[in-house]
Amino acid sequence: MVNDPREAVESYVKEAGPGAVYALATVVRTQNATSAKPGAKAIITENGDLIGWVGSSCVQGAVRRVGQEVLKSGTAKLIRVKPKEDVASAHDEDGVELHKSGCPSKGTSDIFIEAVVPRSRIVICGDSYVARALVELAAASGFDVLQAAPGLEPVSTGHHRVLEDFDFADADRLEQSFWVVATQGARDRDALTAALAQDAPYVAFVGSRRKIATLKKTLAEEGAKPERLERVICPAGLDLGSVDPAEIAVSILAQIIQARHAGAGKKPARGGKAKCA
Repeated sequence: MVNDPREAVESYVKEAGPGAVYALATVVRTQNATSAKPGAKAIITENGDLIGWVGSSCVQGAVRRVGQEVLKSGTAKLIRVKPKEDVASAHDEDGVELHKSGCPSKGTSDIFIEAVVPRSRIVICGDSYVARALVELAAASGFDVLQAAPGLEPVSTGHHRVLEDFDFADADRLEQSFWVVATQGARDRDALTAALAQDAPYVAFVGSRRKIATLKKTLAEEGAKPERLERVICPAGLDLGSVDPAEIAVSILAQIIQARHAGAGKKPARGGKAKCA
């Protein structure tokens, strides 16, 4: 059992791994007597658990509530917890959100609460020229990249992990990932089958409409879910008039960014004329 609240926070972050979602609360300013001083930190999990120390129960209730709000909205907040008799409105004179405290110490704490979420992930199936260009663009644009293709050497460098085949058994966050099948003739069906196994928000296929129609027919006969087949975007990417692999990769990344900001339940714009069969 960890007794030091700082170690508790560090231990949680380490054990949860890079895919964890939580809110981080940091005491940035205090006035009068408070049990937690500037620099104190705590984590609020998606379940509402509080790990660490930002003050007594007079403060923890507000931190838990706001932590949950921040996780839902993704927008960081600065709050001020001060004696209840000094709270007459929702915000202080300087605009900081106020919360009441019943602590007899009469202390005031300013606490910054932010959401900590993993990088959005793009799963790229294939080692084609488009796939390689997309790997570089996605990593440079702040995405976590998981690439899979037959014959590739498994490596993990920074935010780019490579699998030597379409075996995603030990990969996480697959259903939250954006999938791009850019195999271009190198086991297209296997790659698309792996993508359709996940209820992902975005699945795009780099190829012609004729090729995807043939693949969909085959996969439907093999039992693929109709609703997932229907969601496959082909041609992949926004219609930018893209011709070469780098331009096609740009159009695909732009469409993924569009889909990410559109949110769940909204379809991104359909692909254009780029075939790359």
